[in-house]
Amino acid sequence: MFIFKKSVACCLFLSSFFFAIPSHTKEKLSLAYEIQENLITGTVISVTEEPLPGVTVSVKNKNRVILTDENGKYAIKALEEDILVFTSIGYETLEIPIEKRLEVNVTLTALPQSLNEVVVVGYGEQRRADVTASISTVTSDELTESPVPTLSQALIGKTAGVTSRAPDGRPGAEANIQIRNLGTPLYVIDGVPSGAQQFNNLNAEDIESLSILKDASAAVYGLRAANGVVLVTTKSGGTNRENTINVNAYHGWQSLFRFPTPASAADFVRANAEADINENGSSNWTRDEVAKWQQGVPGYEGFDWSSYVKSNAPQTYANINTTGGSEKANYYVSLSRLSQDAVFDGYNFNRTNLQTNVETRIGRSIKAGVRINGKIEERDLLGLPGSDDYFQALLGQFRNLPTEKPYANDNPAYPATNNNFASNYATFPYSGYTNILRRTLQTSFDVEYKFPIEGLTATGMYAFFYNNLFENIFEKTFDTYTYNAQNEEYMVTGGQQNPFRSRSNGYIVDNVYRVQLNYKRTFGKHDVSGLAAMEAQERLDNLFFIRSQPTTNYIDLINTFNELQAVDDRVIEEARAGFIFRTNYSFDNKYLLEAGGRYDGSGFFPANGRWGFFPFVTVGWRVSEENFFGGKDKRNVLTDLKFRASYGQTGSEATGVGAFSYIPGYNWNVGNAYLDNELVTGIVSRGLPVTTLTWIKSTMTNIGVDFSLWNSKLSGSYEVFRRDLTGLPASRYDVLLPVEVGFGLPQENLNATRTLGMEMTLNHAGSTGQFNYSIGVNGTLARLRNWYTYRPRFGNSWDQYRNSTEDRWARINWGYEYIGQFQSEEEIANYPVNIDGQNNTTLMPGDFIYKDQNNDGVIDDLDVRPNGYSEGNLPYLNFGLNASLAYQGFDISFNFAGAAMQSRGRAAELKMPFQNDSNSPDFLFNDRWHREDIFDLNSPWVPGTYPALKKSNNESNQRASSFWFRNTAYLRLRDVQIGYTFPNRWLTPVKITKARLYVNGFNLFSIDNVRDLGIDPETQLNTGLDYPSVRIYNVGMNLTF
Repeated sequence: MFIFKKSVACCLFLSSFFFAIPSHTKEKLSLAYEIQENLITGTVISVTEEPLPGVTVSVKNKNRVILTDENGKYAIKALEEDILVFTSIGYETLEIPIEKRLEVNVTLTALPQSLNEVVVVGYGEQRRADVTASISTVTSDELTESPVPTLSQALIGKTAGVTSRAPDGRPGAEANIQIRNLGTPLYVIDGVPSGAQQFNNLNAEDIESLSILKDASAAVYGLRAANGVVLVTTKSGGTNRENTINVNAYHGWQSLFRFPTPASAADFVRANAEADINENGSSNWTRDEVAKWQQGVPGYEGFDWSSYVKSNAPQTYANINTTGGSEKANYYVSLSRLSQDAVFDGYNFNRTNLQTNVETRIGRSIKAGVRINGKIEERDLLGLPGSDDYFQALLGQFRNLPTEKPYANDNPAYPATNNNFASNYATFPYSGYTNILRRTLQTSFDVEYKFPIEGLTATGMYAFFYNNLFENIFEKTFDTYTYNAQNEEYMVTGGQQNPFRSRSNGYIVDNVYRVQLNYKRTFGKHDVSGLAAMEAQERLDNLFFIRSQPTTNYIDLINTFNELQAVDDRVIEEARAGFIFRTNYSFDNKYLLEAGGRYDGSGFFPANGRWGFFPFVTVGWRVSEENFFGGKDKRNVLTDLKFRASYGQTGSEATGVGAFSYIPGYNWNVGNAYLDNELVTGIVSRGLPVTTLTWIKSTMTNIGVDFSLWNSKLSGSYEVFRRDLTGLPASRYDVLLPVEVGFGLPQENLNATRTLGMEMTLNHAGSTGQFNYSIGVNGTLARLRNWYTYRPRFGNSWDQYRNSTEDRWARINWGYEYIGQFQSEEEIANYPVNIDGQNNTTLMPGDFIYKDQNNDGVIDDLDVRPNGYSEGNLPYLNFGLNASLAYQGFDISFNFAGAAMQSRGRAAELKMPFQNDSNSPDFLFNDRWHREDIFDLNSPWVPGTYPALKKSNNESNQRASSFWFRNTAYLRLRDVQIGYTFPNRWLTPVKITKARLYVNGFNLFSIDNVRDLGIDPETQLNTGLDYPSVRIYNVGMNLTF
């Protein structure tokens, strides 16, 4: 109250002082105020440097507003401490402090999905309204919604045309990304052709946008664009942008999304006894022993290996970036760190990213820029046998029997000799280590010169990429023990006695050079633009590898020749060059034409097949701009309607034939042998030179329609496409060489395939008061068909039906048609078809019945038929649903991703009980045909999903059939994020511009038809032993200063 009274008194004092000022003094003050106002001028342009007419320019908190003229220029009076506000439909609103300047030039960025949005295309940019190619875009905000370690995972479900699968969930895992199921695309990062590894080097926080070229417009990238192109644009500063510092950090916890549940000790013992009785009529496991394991009495408790080895694992991410700019320079600098542990002890992943983008203007005609991306990636794993160090940790949940324990006599000093020593988690700390260190540097330097000729510019670019991969592996020896209770001794009865030591160091150096001319002018209703460029790339891939068998666990060095087992030194060189052109024409914003091509060459091929020309053309018709379409009122409903089509050719180097195969000669150091007591190194002929093979040719056709209604509140697209791949490598089957020659005919461009498909998108955005929302759906259907096969040879009509691939859907699976299970021994005895090849003498109630397709009374290879879709490849149908809501500081976004038209078979681990004398998933031991009393052979049978348990004579049930082969589909909540942005009035006193608290989750649930198997629908292996995707919960904070 005291403070309030003093404040009132102060205000009254100041008021009386003001009103006591003489009138002539007031006039002087008013005049001084007016004198401080200046005439501020400037130009408003788009990011493509086109002037923007009709932009509203206002002085914040004052009633002073003007519009820019046809050249984007404006003039307005304001004080030096005022803030100018620039607004225009379809563009982001921008607020710029004047700060004593008399000229304020501004670049406005178009809103996503608006007709004015600038879309990155091959070697340039276009307004979305003028795009006639099939291009999808993904924004930075969409990418950062997913708390995943790599960009490829962040893309899943975000846009039409991207088909994907996350086959693995280990720390730092990457997803398999394809465009329309065509194969691995080319990645172009800030104008530099790159690969998937370089793409995943990037941090999602540093991405401004992604453009995905899905049709013939990718032809400007020539020989490597047959599978489409992903264009990546990293963030940069802006003209006259205040310096800002942004912080994003989160911490979270991971757990396995799904993994098959191993059977308990009680189920395992009962299943063993049951299988013995089913096969032999008796078992070494007694009724009393089985009962004790069922009851878990002392000494019969069992051990849960899954709980023992798995735990929730932490994940931490932090990013800090700063951005800003003046009239002559702008910058963006970002540093991030990701740390992700596995759910198994001893495995972790760490990645540090640095992104620096700087642009500067030199005079009025020259603009220069430099972009630097650096990454350090570290993986620390155990030194377990095998090429995949996670496999033993996953397999161990089954190889370790639930009747066993990790330590002999429960003594932690003595790892037990169990069913498999390599999978006993107690031995992992003694197993050794695997360290993988990857260091990457990617830089590019570019200069742009604006000629005195209007619309003509020239650019030059040089890019350098360096990647170093260092792997250090030491698999050590160790002992395992068995406890002798009689003499209380621990005896060595197993362990690892085959040590392994290796070290490899490799690097890749990539250099890219490009010069480019651009021209863009408007003549009345005619918009004309074009480009011509020359690009060259050279690549060096070097690897040195050394392997030994060490004699001790205590020396890390590979230091004696007696230990050496292998040394390898490899150098691979690549070179490419291309000449590019493209031209665009637009008449009255109605009729659109784009044409171009690339004359491209690759050192992979011989001189007579090294160069190729890859042209394309696209056309568009904006029907909504036609006068006959209707008046202004109708166009307010249907904002835009555009038909477009494209046709062209690209190429592919991916022939599967090694570099320089057109050169004859021999390969050295292929095996060795002792001749006359001397070790002689072997050589082998390279075979006939591959002199007639050249690139694979991809011919793409695309027809589509884009539409938007109610000022883009509802927008979408639909398109159909076809890709013909001709010149696939194959050898001539109708020319035979004698076996004595030692090699076959070289491969040539002979075969062909065709991919057919369609895709659609539909988006809606709106607002009511302070409530804003958006929702979008997308879907892509794409399937491969074998179109032509060179002169296949078949022995008979069945051979042709079974083995021909021509004019059929590709990757067809074959198997028997499951039609039921035997219900009784009487049914088996009377069944007219020989199911097991032994007159059904090995069958029991619950065993499978297959359809006798040719009615010959025998189930054999002549009864297999096409079964489901492709297995292990990307699904043919992919779809996504994305939505966001915001109200008074609260926001929520979520993304669903799904797939269908894929099949999943089951390997032995998921269908064969006691595989490798191990435990099995609980559903095989529980949901099976069995006797009511397993020890009574006369007890009635109880039906189940799976056949009765056996350890042998079970081949009939294990055949590839429609029972084990499932057509799978899923829809999963891939990520959801809930946030709250604090009001500015809370933040201004502490000098924070923006603060947002959020929680997010990843892989929260999935609706699918493989839940009963305990497997993730996206995993690729049919064993169920993939490292499954993880479920993640994070808590994070965004701060802007």
